[in-house]
Amino acid sequence: MGEPAKVRKPTEEVQAARESAPGILSNNLVKIREAKGLEREKVARMMGKADITLLTWEQGSRMPTVRDLMALARIYDVTPDAFFEPTPYCPNCNIYYTDADVFCSRCAAKLQ
Repeated sequence: MGEPAKVRKPTEEVQAARESAPGILSNNLVKIREAKGLEREKVARMMGKADITLLTWEQGSRMPTVRDLMALARIYDVTPDAFFEPTPYCPNCNIYYTDADVFCSRCAAKLQ
């Protein structure tokens, strides 16, 4: 019998990415919907879902299925990976940025 396979512990970067993915997703769901000028209730109707369902996705308490993400991507006219791209954030002002700014326009802090 051979040696059991060694399981490598994920690096800190990989672990941080795994833990932050739901937060990135929920923040981007809100950011993209608002950027498209759509209300949560309208998107829910377009998907045949209850508006509370979208609320739970946007709050990060539940995760949408792949099928739901594909439907949202069609509605918002974005690629599905847009939901998982990190969003620049200012912790001082609690503001998410949609462009490639490096510093907060309000307090000049470096975005995270």
